[in-house]
Amino acid sequence: VGPIKVTNKPAFVYCLDKIIDVPGFGSIKVDVAYGGMTYVLADASDFGVKLLPEEGQKLSELGQILKVATNSQISTQHPETPTISGVTQSLFAGGISRINGRIVSRNAVVVSPGRIDRCPCGTGTSARLAVLHAKKKITQGELFEHMSLIGTVFKSSIISKTSVGHFDAVITKIEGQAWITAVSNYVLEH
Repeated sequence: VGPIKVTNKPAFVYCLDKIIDVPGFGSIKVDVAYGGMTYVLADASDFGVKLLPEEGQKLSELGQILKVATNSQISTQHPETPTISGVTQSLFAGGISRINGRIVSRNAVVVSPGRIDRCPCGTGTSARLAVLHAKKKITQGELFEHMSLIGTVFKSSIISKTSVGHFDAVITKIEGQAWITAVSNYVLEH
């Protein structure tokens, strides 16, 4: 099909640089943000991983440990949709680089009950953009290329600012490659 673009829901940060205790790792600094789902974001280097495909199993296990630890120590509830509470995904973030006017970074998203997302993850990319914006590491309109564990890339940017409840929020646009995976016919019988 080619590249497709999606404008996502508002993304916002619940907390930045919060220290939590992670079993087997001790005190770890995390951010918690909403980008369509609620994410705990942690530096991959704090867990001794380099975001390589062969680390998939280890990352899957670590992601579940990180999510459980975060949910036991940080409470979240969406300000407009109270049924959205708690962290649902873990995102291990690589360092960021500036290359030819773009910001580039690797990441791995762990989806419950412990699987790696094969893509860079759209809602995770939005959550990461909200965190980067809150930390003043990206501005509106700058291009952010987010790469998955297997090398797939989403090109994204912040296109506007808004608020969600009492949180400052950003609206993100995400572009990725799409393929036709099926053609189906459905029949509705009355």
